[in-house]
Amino acid sequence: MDKNVSLQEESVQSKPPTSKRKKCNPLSVIALLFVGLFFCFIAAFPLMFLFGVSPGENYEKKVRTEMPTWDDFINDYEKFPDTFEQHYNDYFPLRSKMLELYSYFEYKVFTSSIFPKTTSIGKNGWLFYESWGTRDAVSGAHMLTETQLETIYNGLMQKYETLQSLGKAYVVYLAAEKQMIYPEHDRLKNVSYTLIDQLQEYLEEKNCPVPFIYGKDYLISKKTNSNQLYFKYDTHWNLLGAHYGYEQVMEKVQELLPDKQIPIVRDFTLSTGKRSGDLATTLFLSDYLIETTPVPQYTYKPTYKGVSPITYVTSKTDSDLKVFIYGDSFAQSDYWGRSFAQSACETRILHNSKNFQVLLDNLGDCDVVIEECVQRVPTTLGRVFF
Repeated sequence: MDKNVSLQEESVQSKPPTSKRKKCNPLSVIALLFVGLFFCFIAAFPLMFLFGVSPGENYEKKVRTEMPTWDDFINDYEKFPDTFEQHYNDYFPLRSKMLELYSYFEYKVFTSSIFPKTTSIGKNGWLFYESWGTRDAVSGAHMLTETQLETIYNGLMQKYETLQSLGKAYVVYLAAEKQMIYPEHDRLKNVSYTLIDQLQEYLEEKNCPVPFIYGKDYLISKKTNSNQLYFKYDTHWNLLGAHYGYEQVMEKVQELLPDKQIPIVRDFTLSTGKRSGDLATTLFLSDYLIETTPVPQYTYKPTYKGVSPITYVTSKTDSDLKVFIYGDSFAQSDYWGRSFAQSACETRILHNSKNFQVLLDNLGDCDVVIEECVQRVPTTLGRVFF
């Protein structure tokens, strides 16, 4: 009996242990996938580079480094690796697409700009311009010095007196920055009193006779939830915002030229268009950020003719008014050409030049000069001849 028990115990002990299958660790699987993707990435792009896959559009507007030659290696072998690396980086396959996707990822996931010193991202995806002192101009961080104020005043007076001697009226329109019209979409702090308010007070103290229009309050009064006045992805106002700027200017022109019959269009229908914007372009996102924007429809269709440096806009309106617009990109023909064609039979637009002599050389028989300036650079109003 004892012997049988002993044999059974030996039999049990001699059985090999049952093998247990190890459970697969999810973290290990993920790690292996990432390792695999990494090696695919390492292998794919050099192969694409060798087969000449294009880097795409040169978003950075830089001069790309050409492939170093054998002679370059012979003449300066120490510099060769750095030159080759620069060439590879500049001609990296799908470089532009990688930049686009990275920027879009930052924009959508982190609400972050890859170039925050140029373009900031506000609430609801709105883009705002940060360069050329724009933020200082709307935050009150920068105000005009006494010398700057005096220079602006003297410049305005010199232009006013010159045009008066020629029998021409003169109006100054200052276009508000987008941050001033849509502060609810801006993440950064703006203030109500800026360098433009300071300038207006100074001109009033000097009894400056130049009609000076700051469009902020009128534009704010016209904005609604259904129709924007500025582009979401651009620095500029849209065609509807430009129309309300035109309304303000033409009201003043009517006062200055009471003998002329000058119509002002206030009733119009709205269609829609699609638009990206210059700020979206700076982030390489013009193909991704596109909005629907209002487009006023008018009775008179303008005709454009460019004779450098002037754009001539004509229409068949009954008015005999002739206007000369002198200013920056807010006043270019894409914005004011269409609306002013409803009130003037001819509109001459001088864009991107602050040399008053160019204006005088091309003034012709225009009745009124409208100088437009954007809020961030009011000091340009002081420039006359240079």
